[in-house]
Amino acid sequence: SPDRECATMAVQPRVIFTQFSSVDSTEFRPWIEHLDRVLGKLSPARKDVDDPTVWQLVTANNRELARSVGLFDGFGSARDAAKATVASLARAVPHSVVDDRKGVHGWYLSIDGAPEVVCARWYLADRERTQAIGVAVGALADATLGEGARIAVDRSSNGQAERVG
Repeated sequence: SPDRECATMAVQPRVIFTQFSSVDSTEFRPWIEHLDRVLGKLSPARKDVDDPTVWQLVTANNRELARSVGLFDGFGSARDAAKATVASLARAVPHSVVDDRKGVHGWYLSIDGAPEVVCARWYLADRERTQAIGVAVGALADATLGEGARIAVDRSSNGQAERVG
């Protein structure tokens, strides 16, 4: 029934997209710092693209579960990459990481040996991290893909977030 279909869609996880003004934007810097902290030497080289765009896996209430490792040139490229990641989940291998300085646990997924998905946050216990990996993989398999990208507004600007795509 239409009512049941709407109810199902409301609780489904989503992949959302964010486009930054540049790879040097103040909004993008924390994203890169998190990747570097989780992936260390495996963190991808920075590339200069015209429309730096990333994807995030979120729950129905917008709680972030995971992030793309890649930086993509525009919404279309990011959406294609997210679709490819979902299609390749059967080959995904989870990896656990520990930040010894802070005693917290993180994770990432590699596909065919390359990091593709990274945790959205750090966990205090290994058990929480293990559970988070399972939740993220399950949610990614069931996620709907967004139809546009949110524009990340620099903190120094007074503008509102827009959507492109």
